[in-house]
Amino acid sequence: MNHKIILLTTLFVAVIALQSVFSAPGNKRLDKTISYAEKAYEALDFNEAIKFYEEANSIEPSKEIKLRLADCYQKIHATEKAIKQFEEAEKLGELSKEEKMNYGNALIDAGRYEKAKEVLEDYVDESGWVKKKVNGIESLESFFQYEDAYKVSEVSFNTSQSEFSPTLYEDGLVIVASRNQFTLHQKYNWDNSDYLDLYRVSDQNTVIRMDKKLNTRFHEGPAVFFDNDTKVIFTRNQFEGNNSRIPGEVVNHLKLFYAERKPNGKWKNPKMLPFNMEGYSYGHPAFDEEKRELYFASNMENGRGGTDLYKASYDGEDWTSPEPLDNGINTEKDELFPFFQDGTLYFASEGLDGLGGLDIFSVDLENGDSEPRNVGAPINTKDDDFGWVWLANERKGYFSSNREGGTGSDDIYEFSLVEHEVKVSLMDADSHQPILGDIEIVETATQKVLGASINAELESVRALRGAKLMVSAEAEGYEPAEEYFDTKLIDTSLGSAEIKLNLKPVKTTKRLYFVLKSCGKVQEIAINDDGSSIDISTSEKVSEASSSVINNIYYGFDKYTIEETGIKELDQLILLLNLNEEMRVKLTGYTDPTGSSAYNQKLSEKRVESVRQYLINKGITDSRIRAEGMGESHSAGNCSEVNSEQLRRTEIEVLIAQ
Repeated sequence: MNHKIILLTTLFVAVIALQSVFSAPGNKRLDKTISYAEKAYEALDFNEAIKFYEEANSIEPSKEIKLRLADCYQKIHATEKAIKQFEEAEKLGELSKEEKMNYGNALIDAGRYEKAKEVLEDYVDESGWVKKKVNGIESLESFFQYEDAYKVSEVSFNTSQSEFSPTLYEDGLVIVASRNQFTLHQKYNWDNSDYLDLYRVSDQNTVIRMDKKLNTRFHEGPAVFFDNDTKVIFTRNQFEGNNSRIPGEVVNHLKLFYAERKPNGKWKNPKMLPFNMEGYSYGHPAFDEEKRELYFASNMENGRGGTDLYKASYDGEDWTSPEPLDNGINTEKDELFPFFQDGTLYFASEGLDGLGGLDIFSVDLENGDSEPRNVGAPINTKDDDFGWVWLANERKGYFSSNREGGTGSDDIYEFSLVEHEVKVSLMDADSHQPILGDIEIVETATQKVLGASINAELESVRALRGAKLMVSAEAEGYEPAEEYFDTKLIDTSLGSAEIKLNLKPVKTTKRLYFVLKSCGKVQEIAINDDGSSIDISTSEKVSEASSSVINNIYYGFDKYTIEETGIKELDQLILLLNLNEEMRVKLTGYTDPTGSSAYNQKLSEKRVESVRQYLINKGITDSRIRAEGMGESHSAGNCSEVNSEQLRRTEIEVLIAQ
């Protein structure tokens, strides 16, 4: 069964007048055959339409008939037969851009990716969905990264008919299925299947048709249950009669209905949600119970094309007007079958980069920059894969597919995750002893942070098999490190792994600075190359290993301007201060005893001010400078032999802020 019908009208009415295109006037047999084919096509009886189009093709082959045959074969999922008709049509006349894109899409559905790229690459800049499809073909390998991360198997309750779109209900599932339970039961022309109803699957895999209030003799499903399974929103056919979009035609669109469960377990009469508009289809509900937001698919005119995904909010009484989703979700093709859980939306798309048909994607709606990501094989195949539902607490879920090897046209599959527990510890690269630090582990494909720790080991993060991890770590006294790790390297018999990340110790060289003070005193400053680990002590002499020696600043008689030799000393001081912002400097100014004490006090203050201002002009903040003029008092300190030149000075002392 082709699932796009679930959101289209059950009577196809947008068909061009084909008869004048297909044949020249006068061929009555051909005209009559095409007329039958058109009526079958309009009634969505594609198997019957194929019979008449094939007969017309045998009477008088044409490009138009072959393209219509290709369309019909695509709709019943006979992709290889559709491709053959495209190939034959191309021999009879050049295909239009739209026809070529349909041809390319059929090739993707058949898994013939290189040929599809050849057909589509001329239209990459003209169509967004074509660009995505070609990009997907070019990065095809990425779809198989997690092929070992899922165990997939068919459920036991599949039949030769259709079962799809499972949803969670009580302790089991509710599915959409076409099962003939009556002797006289109306068939659905699209593929001669029974009409769709909602069925409950119990723990024993017993399949029971849901309450008759939820099912009619036409299509029902998919559905979503919420508020402890006491409420349901589901899809149902709704006859609309004549409508303004298609004058004169009686059509049957899909609509969203709401119902509540009675205390006795029976369901009340369903009511149509108020935002359903005549002339459009609405279906495939998903519900965010925390935010009271409904996600669904519709073919409304304000979408990107085909069917798009929308959101409407509910405050307990009223619904907001539906708005199309962004995040790169909607395309010119079909987006269908949403499922919401814990901030993530899962959905099926025909227009994003994929393996063919409908593929399942996920997108983090909590992250505004997040874009849809194909969940990859083995969940997705070249066929239609859709209707994902996820039991996060059990690490398993279900989805639908019409892939080869199934029991019926659509089948439900169960999947479980293959995961590994990953632990990260840090080691000293030299001593091989364990150390503590900050660790982060990121899944590179999704950029999702799987785990992080601060100054501790990273205990047991869970990663899908096939995930490529980037582990990064930092620790004080060590160089930062990162390492890539492929979980496919983990022994499956063990199921877990420990990543030991070696960090190299930072190799630092102590740099020695000496500040000369009066009376032969020396201030020794030892500091690492990176400015860390400052040690200040008093020494009796200057070591030959010193990086620089900073002398007092000396002045001429009655002067306070800094001479050239003093500037060189201060520039050395500035280099030292720039290594570490915690270092401060103390400036003390002196004079010789010539002149009055008051005059000498002011002169000493001018001398330290000239040094202070020079440092500020060179970028040292004022808060790091202490300046004091001492005049002539204590100018000689405890020195017994000091000349006048040595008394006219500004002494420098380096401090560490407390």
